[in-house]
Amino acid sequence: MKFFRTFFRVAAFSNWLLGMSTIFHKAQFAAFGLEPVNYPTLIIFMGMLGAVLGILYWDIAEGRQEHRLALLRIGVMGKAGGSIIWLAGLVTGDLPPIFWFYAIWADIIWLPGFVYFYVVLMRESRA
Repeated sequence: MKFFRTFFRVAAFSNWLLGMSTIFHKAQFAAFGLEPVNYPTLIIFMGMLGAVLGILYWDIAEGRQEHRLALLRIGVMGKAGGSIIWLAGLVTGDLPPIFWFYAIWADIIWLPGFVYFYVVLMRESRA
């Protein structure tokens, strides 16, 4: 499953990149004409959490069989939960429209692949 490995490696790099980018959240907000957040440490903490999940995705890619299904379950829950939170914030107006970019890049585009590979691994574990 070469595609499987590639998919989760790219997901890992994506999470690392987004996670690390929160260190520069003030510059990002200023570039888009947004006011700075009241609790910058919270933004950096969320980025760190995303980066840590990137390590989890790398482990899934590397096929550590004994925990792969559990790790993938966490990944599916994170991408699904993230997608719901992003969408709720955007639909209610709590987040400005520029955050569609982050919502799509961080979670929404990844969710179908995570669900697909989860279903595949569930079937394999039952066989």
